[in-house]
Amino acid sequence: MSGVIRDQRTRALNYVFGAGILWLPVLLLVFGVLFYETWIQLQVYEQDYATSQLSREIRELKTQIKNLEAESADLAAMWRLESKALAMGMVEPQPGQVVVIDPAGVLPPTLPNRDFRVAQMGQSVTPPPGGAVVE
Repeated sequence: MSGVIRDQRTRALNYVFGAGILWLPVLLLVFGVLFYETWIQLQVYEQDYATSQLSREIRELKTQIKNLEAESADLAAMWRLESKALAMGMVEPQPGQVVVIDPAGVLPPTLPNRDFRVAQMGQSVTPPPGGAVVE
């Protein structure tokens, strides 16, 4: 009788393990797909986090650019430049003190070989006779 029970137990174990071995590839496939899906989802979360960090950095840089442009416009404002020039002792040119020289040769040559004197701060220089003068 013990031989029959042993044979039945052996057949039962062979059946269970035989069926388990048959189902093993299916189970591995299901768990492999679940693992792959989880890994992909983690990659998506990481990329989303990196994208949000870059978007935040872009917003901060755009704000910094706007602030720097505003500061540049303020520093280059004519009233500021004028006040700095006056503080340095510069004065506005008097009428007839500015002579236009055209380096490109577009203007007709009305000033050939004239003696030009340079205006210095606080001094008035009279233009040469027949020279191009901007008032």
